[in-house]
Amino acid sequence: QAAVLARINLSNGTEHPRQATLRLQVKEGDKVVYQADKKVTVAPHTSVQPEEMSFTLLNPRLWNGREDPFMYQTVITLVKDGKEIDRREEEIGFRYFHADAEKGFFLNGKPYRLNGVNRHQDRAERASAFYPQDHDEDLDLMQEMGCNAVRLCHYPQAKYMHQQMYKRGLVAWA
Repeated sequence: QAAVLARINLSNGTEHPRQATLRLQVKEGDKVVYQADKKVTVAPHTSVQPEEMSFTLLNPRLWNGREDPFMYQTVITLVKDGKEIDRREEEIGFRYFHADAEKGFFLNGKPYRLNGVNRHQDRAERASAFYPQDHDEDLDLMQEMGCNAVRLCHYPQAKYMHQQMYKRGLVAWA
């Protein structure tokens, strides 16, 4: 099973408290595998009001590297008077891993040989100001070389890079 705690930041720039329904859905393709609603009241003049929703998925489909880089789609909507007023979508994957000094790396309980490279987010003509296609080009080259893992070195790299690595089934060491 996978236990999840979703932390959602809400805001209200008006003079009055606002009531709404916070809806969290987890989808596998078009199929909703989990849904919950929570009534919320957001205080006036609030830039960040954290709300939490926790849930458990039984027998989740596991993200399994290049073999099966499966990700669920999470959709969080804010609904007021039956109308959607805000929406955020994110992908989420579930896996478990451990490393053993004698036996190596294990993904989802099975040995998983890591073959990879070290990556700097840097180009001579742009420094670290990458376009999405720059990340994609790097990932294409890594996969052509047979990589299933990448060490992202020295500094936080682009969210896009992390998202693409997960979608392509690459283990990230950040």
